Amino acid sequence: MNEGTPVKTHLDEFNSIIMDLRNVDIKIKSEDQNLIVLCSLPPSYDTFADTLLYGKDNISVDDVSNALKYKLLKKNFSDSKILIEKGLTPDQSLETGSRTTMSTGSRVIKKETFLD
Repeated sequence: MNEGTPVKTHLDEFNSIIMDLRNVDIKIKSEDQNLIVLCSLPPSYDTFADTLLYGKDNISVDDVSNALKYKLLKKNFSDSKILIEKGLTPDQSLETGSRTTMSTGSRVIKKETFLD
């Protein structure tokens, strides 16, 4: 998986390959499927993959899939929350030459715009 590829797309492609292999009587153990999925993730998922691999004794493909979807959902929620706090919609982007700071434990955002 390349950085920036949607997780859903990656999981769909992976599941399609697994199904194609099953159709030609090639079976891949669940543990191996887990390792393949986790090792195919980009470097930004390294901590996530390590947590799943070493956090449980037994892990299913569904556990990996659900954890990936949860991570994505949590990230999207966080990104949307920041946009809403900034008064932006998902279609809008921040202007160049601006800096936004957030103080911990607060919902107050200070935005400074620099003029040339």
